[in-house]
Amino acid sequence: MLTPQELAAIRFAMSKLPEPGGEPGLYEEQVAQWVAEKSFFRDFVYRNAKGKKKGDQLVDGIVLFGDVMFLIEVKAQIGSAARDNWVRDRLAKAVNQLKKSHTLLREKRIPKLQNDFYGELDFNPDKYPNVFGIVVLAHDSDPYYAPDLVPELLGAPQEREIYVR
Repeated sequence: MLTPQELAAIRFAMSKLPEPGGEPGLYEEQVAQWVAEKSFFRDFVYRNAKGKKKGDQLVDGIVLFGDVMFLIEVKAQIGSAARDNWVRDRLAKAVNQLKKSHTLLREKRIPKLQNDFYGELDFNPDKYPNVFGIVVLAHDSDPYYAPDLVPELLGAPQEREIYVR
């Protein structure tokens, strides 16, 4: 049996801050997941959820908090593509990934999720009627307003669908 102090140490412990390097894009995903853990604690964060088919990954992170589900998708620039073209391409891919993941989750085609704290848990999308998509674009750039490059973002569905702000 754990003492209250031991339980608190596990419950409020943070995963280690990721080290740069490794597979392209992996570091950026891990940093976004670490930030989600720092904001919501490890027991609310589900990393790299998998679909039923082999190699079918959902989003890079899912946060389940109260009646809210945050879907997090990270795109990292590897190479030297022009900013505007890269942003248009990666933002479109990220939004599509959010929509695909949301559909799979909402249609109950993903019955279980796994996290570092609880392990594998049954997932019931009906408990999370409020869904928000978060896209992280990791690249060196001057500041910009994403809808200037991808105006479709402003026309994204507003009724319990994925949208980007």
